[in-house]
Amino acid sequence: IKLKNAVFQIIDKDGKEVGKLTTDENGKTTSELLLLGKYTIKEIKAPEGYMLLKDPIEVEVSSPLQKITVENTKNGWNIPHTGGIGTTLFYLIGMIIMVAALVVFFRKRVTNK
Repeated sequence: IKLKNAVFQIIDKDGKEVGKLTTDENGKTTSELLLLGKYTIKEIKAPEGYMLLKDPIEVEVSSPLQKITVENTKNGWNIPHTGGIGTTLFYLIGMIIMVAALVVFFRKRVTNK
């Protein structure tokens, strides 16, 4: 999935911000020309529905053209499906108890009249 509007900060080896990048509708961005050396790329704004990257990305610029691929994680918990029945059984038992309570309520109401 190509993520639009992710914002990244480029930080040089001295900890100074040397640029910001925002991804386009294709999930791509291009930086200004950087000097050769080591940089840190930190995501500072994730697209809606996605989490910020947990750790910054360390890169070394060793040529005029370099490609970096970043994978983002969706927000929320991803609960694994383990083959269990989950909450279905609890909903079913709850419904049975509610129906039984209604039956008892209406029977008592009819016998009291």
